[in-house]
Amino acid sequence: MKNGYGHTIAFVFLVSVVFSAILAGVNAFYLPSIEKNAELAEKRSILYTLELDNQGDREQIEQIFLENVQEKKIAGIDAYVRVDTDQKELAYAFPVKGSGLWGTIEGYLAVSSDFSQITGIDFTSHSETPGLGGRIDEAWFKDQFRGLSIDDKKGLSYKRGEEGDIDAITGATLTSSSVLEIVNGLIKTVLEGSSTPINQNKINLELYEEVMEDGTISYIEKNDEISPANDGYEGIGEYADAYEEEEVE
Repeated sequence: MKNGYGHTIAFVFLVSVVFSAILAGVNAFYLPSIEKNAELAEKRSILYTLELDNQGDREQIEQIFLENVQEKKIAGIDAYVRVDTDQKELAYAFPVKGSGLWGTIEGYLAVSSDFSQITGIDFTSHSETPGLGGRIDEAWFKDQFRGLSIDDKKGLSYKRGEEGDIDAITGATLTSSSVLEIVNGLIKTVLEGSSTPINQNKINLELYEEVMEDGTISYIEKNDEISPANDGYEGIGEYADAYEEEEVE
């Protein structure tokens, strides 16, 4: 009986070793291709933020990148520079990184060479919820940033009534706020050499459930610094966001 157990354990161990070796071999075989595909995706992202054509096969992307993009350190950051045929600098793409709801959000943010406006933003990696925070990948959300003016005294903010710059993603307030903090932080870093985010709306949200007359549940997000008695709610579809602006010295 003991020999039977020994043979079983030895067999399981041998099978585990064989399959581990196979998986390691497959990974090693495809690793160069995986790395090349990741590099290509990153170049597409950079070209997108710099308002350059990012479509085409690998050879076309490499050619566009070679002819139009250079590397340069700006404000201590390794950036990608869009240049014209006379080597005039037109825009800068900076890597951005910050915490999202479920993990790290990474991507690129590009600004014009005079730092007066944003030319584009794109995300290369994140773990946000599909259909909610994951919608930061959608064109409508990213396109809002193109052409936005940069104010060195005031950061970007989400729309509230007639004020604000961009629309947040409904139902994904924390992800939207994270993106805004990442963008404002990068702008602040580039303009002033500081990692402190630009003045922006401070958001401290709690989630409330409200049972409607028809029996459905409406989820309402409320700033915990605003009491229910002083107009802390604003109804927008199924969700409501309440923000309180606060000066940051």
